[in-house]
Amino acid sequence: MPPIERLMRNVVLDGTCWRATKGIRKDGYCQIEVAGKKVLGHRLSYEHFTGPIADGLKLDHVRERGCRFRSCINPAHLEPVTHGENIRRGTQAERTRAYYDALWANRTHCDHGHRLAEVGIYTEERDGMVTRKCAGCRRETKSETHRKAMADPAKAASIRERNRLAVARYRAKRAAA
Repeated sequence: MPPIERLMRNVVLDGTCWRATKGIRKDGYCQIEVAGKKVLGHRLSYEHFTGPIADGLKLDHVRERGCRFRSCINPAHLEPVTHGENIRRGTQAERTRAYYDALWANRTHCDHGHRLAEVGIYTEERDGMVTRKCAGCRRETKSETHRKAMADPAKAASIRERNRLAVARYRAKRAAA
């Protein structure tokens, strides 16, 4: 039996959605085995009824067409889009690192006007979350913090001593290598 027929045998109509009821993965997508390989059901359906999906594109379940179910395989509810666009269209609960990567991908300037191509983007991981900041803004903030600290003589002496010890450790490590 052709794979599309096996897929369609396990579909239930839910409004205008064609919801697959078998082979549902933990993430909600349907998959079916075709020639020994696992294939996503919505991709199989789209390619069968509409045509091939261009290289580099993903299928988005389009909310404006009445669909946000990952198990839906109705090709009328699917639209080929870039990965970044698919992530941007996702719901709040789906916003992950990929969502924020997609948001930063097209930025040319930070909120303070720095050209990101010139100053770069600083990434920092804290508690499993990656944050992105304009490297120029970060440098300015660190410089201002340092200036304020150096204005206090006690803090300045502590900073100089910490730096002196760090340099000594660095030189000792290089000498040992």
